[in-house]
Amino acid sequence: DTLTPWHLGNLRNRLTDDMAYYVVIPRTAEDVVAAVQFAAQHNLGISVFSTGHEFNDRNGGPGNNTLLIRTTCLNEVTFDLREDNEFGAVDGVVRMGAGLTWGTSKFGQAGMHELAEEQERVVVSGHAGNVGVVGWSLGGGHGQLVGTYGMGVDQVVQVDLVGADGSIVVARQEGTAVTSADGSRTEESEDASLFWALRGGG
Repeated sequence: DTLTPWHLGNLRNRLTDDMAYYVVIPRTAEDVVAAVQFAAQHNLGISVFSTGHEFNDRNGGPGNNTLLIRTTCLNEVTFDLREDNEFGAVDGVVRMGAGLTWGTSKFGQAGMHELAEEQERVVVSGHAGNVGVVGWSLGGGHGQLVGTYGMGVDQVVQVDLVGADGSIVVARQEGTAVTSADGSRTEESEDASLFWALRGGG
C-alpha cells in the first residue's frame, strides 16, 4: 500500500473510515476563509484539526462528503512583552498560530516552550509536547502549572477565528468584532458571550 498525501492529510489516531473528501492545508488566515467559503458554497461539512492528537478522534468530521482543514502550517508567533501591552498582562502576551504545538512538532518546528524560553518566559501548558496549543487551551488545559497560574483556558485573552460564512471574528472580554468575508465592513459589539463560550462559559 502507498500512503498518498490525501491519506496523510486524513491521518488520525484510530479513524479508518469517514475520511474527508477534501483536505486543505492553509498557510494564511485568508486560505482558511477561502476553504470555509468553498465548503459553504458546496454544502460540505467541515472538520478542523492541527496535530490530530485528539484521542477519541472527535475531529473526524460528519462523514465522507466533508472538507478537512489542517492548521499545521499556521505557525506564526508574536510576543508582546511590554508591561503596557493592550491586555495589561504584566509578564506580556503571545499571539500563537493554530498550528503550533507546545514542544517541538513532529515536523521539527520549534514549539512554544522553546520559543518562550528564548524570550526568558515560561508558558502554561500540558505535559505532552506534541499537543496543539488551540485544542489544549480551549479544551480546558490541564498541566503542571495550573495550581499556580490557573488552567490553560484561563490564560486566553483573545481568540481570532473564521466564522461559518467566512467572516473574521475577534472575540475578547470587551466584546466581539466581525469583519465580512470580503473585508468591506467590520461590525463591533460589546457582547462578549462568544469569548466566554470559547473559554467554557466560566
